[in-house]
Amino acid sequence: MGKLIEFQAVGRDITERKQTETIVQQQLAQIEAIYATAPVGLCFLDRERRYIQMNERLAEINGLPVSEHLGRTVREILPELADIQEPIFEQVFQTGQPILDVEVQGTTPAQPGVERYWLANYYPLTGVNEQPLGINITVLEITDRKQAEQERDRILAEAQSAREAAEQANRDKDEFVAVVAHELRSPINSVAGWMQLLRTRQFDQATINRAYDAIERGTQTQVQLIEDLLDYLVSLVARCD
Repeated sequence: MGKLIEFQAVGRDITERKQTETIVQQQLAQIEAIYATAPVGLCFLDRERRYIQMNERLAEINGLPVSEHLGRTVREILPELADIQEPIFEQVFQTGQPILDVEVQGTTPAQPGVERYWLANYYPLTGVNEQPLGINITVLEITDRKQAEQERDRILAEAQSAREAAEQANRDKDEFVAVVAHELRSPINSVAGWMQLLRTRQFDQATINRAYDAIERGTQTQVQLIEDLLDYLVSLVARCD
């Protein structure tokens, strides 16, 4: 009877192991399918920051075949991005917590010298003791979106600059008109004042001569102001043309 129980226990152990292996194989197949079809870059790094698995999309983003990544570190493949990436890896390994929606900026061998942008997520893969065994990373290219945002910001900045320039031009115009009005009014007031006095009062010859001098100066000043104003208006029209 004891032998039968032992046989049943062994049979159950084998069955459970087979079921577990089947589940694992199914999960691995699902992972492989995701890696093959995902529109975003995917990879898995071990604790030494070496590429253990990655998909074709990430290889395209980096500009090197999958085979050249596997077994090599991020610093070996992407030295220009390593200084940005490695502190993030270290934080994930230290905390065991994911880091999401990190905007990464830099260049890769795919387009040397071309500044590109990606949105990356970092998920730790933990073992039975809850210690991170590696990091799963997703990478989404957002260069086109960032360039569109930058172009939009440039257009808005130019529009704001043009608006400020127009407002300043209006202020300058108002100030110019005020100054011209004051400068034109002053000699006119002087001439008009002396003319009124000469009509209504009797003066000695010295005062009359002084009045004539003041009227002559005022008239000459007026003529000069008008000529300067006409020159300014001509130059302004020429610039507008």
